[in-house]
Order: sequence, then structure tokens, then C-alpha cells
Amino acid sequence: MIRSTIMALAICLACSAPAFAAGKIGIINLVGITANSDVGKAADKLLQDRFGKERTSLEKQGESLKKDMDQFRKQAAAMSEDARNKKGRDLQTRIQEFEKKQNDLNQRIAPVQGAVDKQLLEVLSEACSTYAKANGYDLILNYNPSITPFASESVNVSEGVLAEANKIWKKKGGKFNVK
Repeated sequence: MIRSTIMALAICLACSAPAFAAGKIGIINLVGITANSDVGKAADKLLQDRFGKERTSLEKQGESLKKDMDQFRKQAAAMSEDARNKKGRDLQTRIQEFEKKQNDLNQRIAPVQGAVDKQLLEVLSEACSTYAKANGYDLILNYNPSITPFASESVNVSEGVLAEANKIWKKKGGKFNVK
């Protein structure tokens, strides 16, 4: 008797429980959106305008230094000890100067990059949220093949989020607030 009462109660509860529908989930390619969105392009342009020439100059210096080091290694055996020591000290001094310039540039870039990244992520986050609310999505995830081995193309909402990010960026004036 108790067993049948418990079974009847369980059946009643199971039938009266609200149906749980799976939430609507979308995926985005955040790297692609960042690269193709107006805000992402503006971020790249700002950093290139501010630091591009210095980066290029440092890259050339680094290549020249590497070339000189390779040449020194090849010729070191044929050089006199004094010449080898002098050339080695000169190269060491150039390496230290190069590393100092590189560190100085990185320290100047870091706060600007941080401010730009923060604002870029705010725009992208707002774009995801706005798109999700407007289209009935409960969750939008960044697609990562190593974590999510398969996702149907039908759940890819990258284009919609990209369009939304461009609208939001334009509405915000299309400029970064960076010193």
C-alpha cells in the first residue's frame, strides 16, 4: 500500500513538473570578430599608428644583430683572441641596448594595449548581450575547437554579433579613450 502510494505520488510529481527545454545556445569566433570588426580594426590602427615605426625599427635592429652574431660565430675561430674578445664585447653591448629598447617599448605599449583591450572587450561583450537578447539566445560561447570538438554551423552567430559590434562601436563614436 505504501509502495503504491509513493509510486502514484512520484508519477503525479513527474507529470506536473514543468518541461525543461534546452536553452538556445550560439557560438562565435571571437578572434575572427575582433579581426573583422570596426572596433578591432580601429584597435590595430591605433597601436600601429602609435608604435608601428618603433616596432619596425626594433625588428630591423634585431635582424641586423642576429646577422652580426651569426657572422661572428662563423668567423670567431679565425680571429685573434683580442679581436674576438673586442667583437664579443661589442655584440654583448648591442644586445643589452637592444633588449633595453625592447623592454622600454613594451612598457610603453602595455598600458595603451590594456586600455584598448578593455574597451574592445566591453564593445564585444555588449554586442553579444544585445544580440542574444534580441534573438532569444540564453548563452553565447566562444568556439574553441580544443574544448568543443563539434558545433553545427547553424549555431554560429558570429556574423550577427559582428554586425552588432559595428553598430555599437559607431554609436559610441568610433574612438578609443586612450591617453
